[in-house]
Amino acid sequence: RFMQLIYNLSAFLDAAGQQKMREHGIVELVQPFTKKREENMIHVFANLCVANLVGHIENHPLLVSDSQLIDEVLKVLKNSMAKEQTNELWFHLWSPIQGLANMSVNDANKKLIVEAGALEPVVEVLSTTDDKKAQIYAAKLLSNIAFAYDLRVKVPGCEKTLQRVADNGLSTQ
Repeated sequence: RFMQLIYNLSAFLDAAGQQKMREHGIVELVQPFTKKREENMIHVFANLCVANLVGHIENHPLLVSDSQLIDEVLKVLKNSMAKEQTNELWFHLWSPIQGLANMSVNDANKKLIVEAGALEPVVEVLSTTDDKKAQIYAAKLLSNIAFAYDLRVKVPGCEKTLQRVADNGLSTQ
């Protein structure tokens, strides 16, 4: 439960609160747990926490590039979309997208996210939800990936969805 609490703080706090967490050494405290693969998802919470706290720093050395982690976060996303639990836990729809968006600042993660097939569900969320946080993180994720020219892929419905979002004036600020 401790890792869930730390993760939730990193996810819900604004930039100033996240800065305080960094100043108090939370990234260094959580970092050892990023490698502990257990059924209780401690490593997922730890990696998402680190991504929330340092994900704005391009290619930060603590942003893990791990295809299994990306797959696990994608599973959380798909379960959230289906309104199902993951390992007996409920996640907000925006939460796994926030993690993927923050992890996508790392160039190696961009490729892993595309290869895992995460773009299709992210576009689906962007086109079907009224959850503004989910829309903002989905748009940020797509924006981060869009600048990786070697990863260009055709995602069905993406152009139409992005046009609808642009027409409705979604701001990612």
